Order: sequence, then C-alpha cells, then structure tokens
Amino acid sequence: MIQHAGRSSQEQLVGLQTLIEQLLDQEQVESLVDCALQFLRAELDYPLLWIAMYDADQSELSGLGGGVPYAESSAFGQRYPVLPGDLFDQVLLTRQPIEVMNLQEESRVGKWQKIAQRYQIQGAVLYPLQYRQDALGVLLLGSAHWGRNPRVEENSQLSILTKSLGAAFHHLNQEAIPPDPSPAQPLNAILNQISSLTDWEDRLNVVLQSTQQMIGATFTGLYWFDLEENSCRLKSCYQPGQGNRLGRVRPIRAEVQLTEIEAFCQALSLGQIVSVSESQGMVNTKAPLRLMQQTKSRSLLCAPVMGDGQLLGFLSAEGIEPRVWQEQEKQFIQAAAQLVSLAVVSPVGERPVQVSSQTHTLMGQFTQLMLESNDWPKTLKQLTEHLCRHLQTQRLMLLQQDEGTGEFRVEYQYHSPKLRPLLGALHPLSDVDQRMLERNIGAIALSDLEEDLRFLAWRESLMSQGVRSLVVCRTTASSKSSHTILVLGSHRTRTWQPNELELLQQFAQTLGTFEQKQRDYLLQQHQLKLYSLAQKGLQTLLEIDDPTQLMATGVELITDIFNAPLVAGVLWVPGQDQGRIVAYQAAPPEFSITDSSPIPIRQDPLLKQLFTSTEDPSQPPKTLIKAAARSLAPETRLWLNSPGLDKVIVLAVQSPDAPTPLGAMILGTATDDVYKTFDLRLIQTLVQALASRYRALRETHLLHRKWINLECLNWYKQRSLEFESKQLQTALQKIYALALAPSTQQHLDPLKQRVDDLNSLLITEGWQLNLDADTTPLASILRRSMERIEPIIEARQLWTQVHNLTTNTTLTGTSQKLELVLYELLLAACQRSKLGDRIDIWCRLINAKWVELSITDQGQLHPQFIQDFQSVKSRDLLAPSLLDKTPGRYLRVCHALIEHLGGRIELAHLEDGRILSRLTLPLQTSSGPKR
Repeated sequence: MIQHAGRSSQEQLVGLQTLIEQLLDQEQVESLVDCALQFLRAELDYPLLWIAMYDADQSELSGLGGGVPYAESSAFGQRYPVLPGDLFDQVLLTRQPIEVMNLQEESRVGKWQKIAQRYQIQGAVLYPLQYRQDALGVLLLGSAHWGRNPRVEENSQLSILTKSLGAAFHHLNQEAIPPDPSPAQPLNAILNQISSLTDWEDRLNVVLQSTQQMIGATFTGLYWFDLEENSCRLKSCYQPGQGNRLGRVRPIRAEVQLTEIEAFCQALSLGQIVSVSESQGMVNTKAPLRLMQQTKSRSLLCAPVMGDGQLLGFLSAEGIEPRVWQEQEKQFIQAAAQLVSLAVVSPVGERPVQVSSQTHTLMGQFTQLMLESNDWPKTLKQLTEHLCRHLQTQRLMLLQQDEGTGEFRVEYQYHSPKLRPLLGALHPLSDVDQRMLERNIGAIALSDLEEDLRFLAWRESLMSQGVRSLVVCRTTASSKSSHTILVLGSHRTRTWQPNELELLQQFAQTLGTFEQKQRDYLLQQHQLKLYSLAQKGLQTLLEIDDPTQLMATGVELITDIFNAPLVAGVLWVPGQDQGRIVAYQAAPPEFSITDSSPIPIRQDPLLKQLFTSTEDPSQPPKTLIKAAARSLAPETRLWLNSPGLDKVIVLAVQSPDAPTPLGAMILGTATDDVYKTFDLRLIQTLVQALASRYRALRETHLLHRKWINLECLNWYKQRSLEFESKQLQTALQKIYALALAPSTQQHLDPLKQRVDDLNSLLITEGWQLNLDADTTPLASILRRSMERIEPIIEARQLWTQVHNLTTNTTLTGTSQKLELVLYELLLAACQRSKLGDRIDIWCRLINAKWVELSITDQGQLHPQFIQDFQSVKSRDLLAPSLLDKTPGRYLRVCHALIEHLGGRIELAHLEDGRILSRLTLPLQTSSGPKR
C-alpha cells in the first residue's frame, strides 16, 4: 500500500486542503462519499474502497459507496451486521485503525472475507469515521499485496480524511434532525412524573402507560426473569381502557422457561432491540414464540432492562395484529426500558432484584468442603461434580497459561462419564481476547461458541469435543500474577443466567484462593525437601578431602536432588589455558558427553565469559550464563554436543571471596523451565559451597606442599651451614696456632667474630624466626645497608644521595632484619636502573611515632608487579603471580617481615615516571613494636 508516485508533499497538502473544503460544502451524503472516494483513488493506491455508516440501534453498517477497479458489485451498498468481537466492532469500539495482513484469511470480517477472495484482496486497513468520541462509520481499504500497510504520511492523510468525513457526516445528521423530535416531549413528561414518585410500582405504571400511549400497541408489559425458577414471566402490563388499575379486567398471564427463549435472551443481553412482524413475511429466529403464543400476539417490540451489567428483564409492546415497527417507536421503547433500569437501581422504594439465596447456600457448602479438606484432589473432584450437576454442564477445566508459549495447559478437568477428556493444550489467545480476559474480573459467557467471535483460538479444540457454549472466569482478581482460568462448558447452546454467572464467579475466586494456598503448601514442602537434601549434600561435601572426588560428588548431588538430565563439572588450573571435564552425570541416550579432550577455556565462546575481559576490566565476570543450544559456537560443540540439549546453564565454580574461577558446572536441559528460580538459587548455593571447599582443599594442599619444601630446604641449609661452620672453626683454630705474632692474631679477630655470629644464628634461628625487638639508630642501619650495596652501585655507575637524615632518629625493631629489608629494596632499585641513573633516599618524620624512608629510582617495573604487590595479602594463592619468582619472592618476604615488626612497605609509579619504594617504620617507644 503506497502512494501514487510523483506527488510532492506540497501537492499532497494542497490536495488535502481542497478535499476538506469540498467536504464542508456538500449538503448530501452521496456527494460527501463521492468526494472522499475520488480523493482516495487519486492519492492512494488501494484497489478496494468501502465507506459505510454505522447504525448503533440495529448494530449494522450501511454501505454508502466504494468498489474494486474493473468490477461492479452490489455488495458495496448493502447492510452488514456488526457482531460482538469482530474487527468492525473493535474499530467502532476502540476508535483506532486496525491493520489486516490478509483479508482472505481473516474470519472476523464476515462476508468481506469472501469478497476479498473474489477480488484477490489481501492486505487491508480499517479506519473509524468519528466525530469527537462518537463512531459514525467505517472506511475499509484493501490492497492486492500481502500485509502492505500504510506508511507514516499515508496514515496522516487517512487520519485527516476520516476525521473530516466524520465531522461532515455529523453536520449533515444534525441538519436532518427535524426541529420537533417527537420522542423527546413524552420522555420529558415521563421523567417529570417519576421524579416526584417514591414507589417503584408507581414509577413502572407511568412508564408502561406512557409507552402504550406513544406506540399504540394492544398492550405494553414488563417481563421479569426469576433466577430461582429459571423462568421468565409477565410482571406488569397496561392495556387501553383499564384506567390506572393494571390487570383488573382479564389479566394477561404469561410464563416460560428461559431455555425455551435462549436466542431471544441472548440478543437482549447484547443490548439489541428485538422486533417481530408477521406482515413482513419474515421468520425471526430471535422471536419468543412461546410468549407470543400465550399472549396471542402477532407483532412484538422488545427492549432489554439491564441492572449492574446483567439482563433483568425486558419492556415489551405487543399487538394482536401484524405491524411494521417504525424507527421512532424502537427508539422510544429503548429509552423507556432504560428508564425502567434506572428505576430498578434507584435507592428509593422497593428494589425487585433479589440476590440468589441458592447461590449463598451452595457457596457455603463449597467453602465448608474446602476448609475441611484433607485430600485436595478428592475435594476438588467433589466440588466440580457438584457444580456441574447444579449448572447442568458436562465439562469443567482449570487452565494454566504458559508464560513462554502462551498456550493454556489443562491442569485439571472434569467431564461426564461418557465423554472423552480434552487432550493437549489450548492455543494462545489473540491480543484482543487476552486483554479481555485480563481486564474482566467477572465471568465471560458465550452462549453459542459457533456464532461468537470471542475466544476464537479455542473454538476448534472445544467444538471437536462437543462444547457448544461456555463460561470463562479468572480465579484471581489480579491480572499480573500467574493465575488459573476456570472454563465451564455445555454441549448445547444456552443463555447463561446472571445467578449462574454470579455463582461461577464466586466459586472461581474461592477456588483460586484455596488452590493458591494448596500450591503454596506444596511448594513449601518441596522447597523444604530440597533444603534438607541440600543440607545433607553440603555435609557430604565438607567431609571430602580429595579435590577431584569433591567435584564428582557435587555433580552427583545436583543430579540426584534436582533430577537434572545433564550435569558436567569442568576444572582448570588458574593461569593455564586448558580445562577438562572431570565428572558428569547424564540421562542417555538424549543426554551424553563422550569427548574428554582438553577445552581451551580462554578461547571457548561459552566459558570465556566467566573471566574478566582484559580489554574492559570495568565489566565484572559472569557467574551465571544461560544460552540456547542452537546458539552454541562450533568450538563449544566439540565438547558439549548432547543430542537432547536445548538450554545450557553455566555456573562458575568460584568462591565468593576469590576473584578467579577454578572451573564451571554445566547444566543441560531439554526445555527452558526445568529449573525454577528457587531451584537455580539453591544450585548456585551448592556450587558456591563446593567452590569454597574445593579452593580450600587446593590451597591447603598447595601450602602443605610448600611447607614441606621449605622444611626440607631449611633442614638442608641448616645442616650444611652447621657443618661449614664447624669446618671454619677448626680451620680458624689452626690458623691461630700458626700465627705467633700478636699483630697477625688481631687481623684474625674479625673473622673469628663472623664465625661466632654464624654459630649464634644457627642456634637461635635454626627453625624459628627471631623477632625480639631492639633499638637502633636509623643512620647506622642506612649506613650498613649502603655498604652492602656499594659494589653494585659502583659496577652500574649509579648516583645516590640521602636526604633529610637526622642522627637522633632511633628505630624500634630487629636491626639485622631491618638492615636486610632496606638492602633488598635498594638492591631491587639498582637492578632495574640503567647505567648512570640516579637513586635518591628520602627520610621524613611523619610524627612522634613513625618515620618514612622513600627510595626513588628511574628504572622500569611491570605494572602487574606493582598490582600484585599491592594485593599481596588478598591474592589468589592458586593463581600465578610475579611475586612467586625473584625478585618478587624476596620483596614478598620483606613485606610480611615488616608487617610483623609493625611497619609497611609500598611500591608505586610516580607521575614523572619514577618508581617509589616506601618503607614506613615505628620509632622508639616504651611499648615496643606492634606484633
């Protein structure tokens, strides 16, 4: 559907302006329609055009003009009924355009479906002709192409056209109204009379008498529905010549069962006026023949009396002779029936509408059964049998809508013994029906499923089971939460009475309350069972000491507790690029994993999402990933290619206090709703507990191995140094014996002191570090450290300078350890400096308790090294780090040692590119160092 080519926007505006001027100048409806059709044919490329006026009283569309090129048809001037729920009804009700992809396949347009098939019309759009809030007609446009709907500019043109046309129609209709409308004066007189009356019967008498005088029928009556007896009877009537006393001379009596006039009641419940005239030679299927026989009437004009949205009765004008009813008479009796409706709901006087006591009695019995129920399935069966027997229906179903597909699953159904159950789910509803179901709290009644256009998606499935009429009702007032739909079906067409709908609505809402409590109870029991199984599983995991066995047990626990069809555990070593499936449980043959080759975790599109991206570190790693099996990359399908797989859930094997995942738990499902939110959270808890236990075991094994290695190393060095120390002592004694001159012995004294110090070190710190505090001047420690580093400074031709050193600064700590730490910092600065670089040592008193030594150099240091050093206390022990090899290992030991002494070591990059090594130490205090 496109515009004719070659028309500029300016020309289109001029065309619209000309059209509006022409419409306002017309004085006949025919000329209005001709102007609009000429504009549409000139401006837009729509083969099918139809303009119709809406008759609200008759619920019909009257064709005013239109056509299809090269084809003439009388269909464009005929009258078409507007049925509840069809597309014309929706356009008139919502006053919004409706687009149709293919008019030939749309059953909600009545005869226009066959017209579209005859003239090869597919895509179509229906526009309302309206004036303000009143819908006056419909514009139908059709194209030969499928689904080619109007563009934005076309929509604008059509919107202007339809509103202008609606305004012109309204203007002509106002001019056509005669200056002295006849129904207005009698109605005003009725209103004036009943406004001064307080008794309901007196008001009714005025309405009946005035209606009789206005229409001139044989008699005028009010028929009322008896909900207890399921019947319709003549409550009051007025006949000429009776005066003001109704029914005094030969009172008219009439009463029939509602089942005998179902079609008639159905038409009235839709707000329609029913007229019967034998002189027209017509057989009206809606005529209440049993009533007409009892009253000996040959013509009938009826209008519904409504109260609280329900049909309570009808006002009737009847004649013993055939008669053609005029439009003016139909309008008057409709207005009179509305006055009766107002009198019915008036707070003054008697209100004839009585609430069904039988409904209260039944609901009391139903509620008592629910409260005393110990076996809910058995109770539900008793309730549904009783309800269906009372309402004389053959089927009852409880439907639950699937949030994913929109289908309605049959959660429970009851049917008569000789009938077959409904198999399979009901199709998703159309958008209109879905909104109607969500917005309507009360019961929705369909008297004839074959004729009614509502719930069209269910028609084929239900009618194949013999259902001809049904009632649909929600079991909860909330439309947002998931709820059960109650459907009651009958195998014959019938009119559902207000008391039946009232009973069904109360039953549905009461049933919904108890069903929700039952579901909550079952869910609670299910969750408690899962909690208990998970708790036992956690206890089992805590008792396992082997990391590989731990993962296998975790996979088995998740499979058993949650009936998982596929669970696989993948593990890897931090810092390495490959992982492996170490354990899995599957339900063959649909679910199976046979490949055990290494998995490139950093390149696999599924698993690499568990790691923080190096390109965007601000994005946190994912701990839960959901993916469809069809979207898995070929690399992933190499190791995860299970035939029955539809959905994949990946959970990181990662403890909450560690940044690095050590593996992944893979869950495979056949559908998307296997794991509910609660189940998935519980699985996450189990996997986190498994991850924490797995990490603890790995770290414990790692630290135990390192401790054994260090013990062995310390033993080896201790024994070796002891042996070498004894050898030095023996050699030194021999040298002393040979050195006769005192001056020679004096030169050997420093060597003897070194050997004695070594022996003391081997004795006091053989297997435990000695951190006994002493006080040492800062200048002495700095001097001895500089002496140690002097050979390297000379070899690299480095320039060093100490700034702000004071001689009276005394440190608290272990002087030998502080000296070695300072030496290690200076050595690292020298090793990363180039030939001829400068190294500065800055001394600064922070306060009376702390002193700061800062070393700045011009060397190069990897940013990752500084990052690892800053997080040395919280680093992942299982992940590789630059602090695991020299010089990082030495600096890591220095960091721990200074912390023992109450100080702090920091490394940082300065803005000018230099590297800062900062050592903060405690000054001499009476309490000694912080332990």
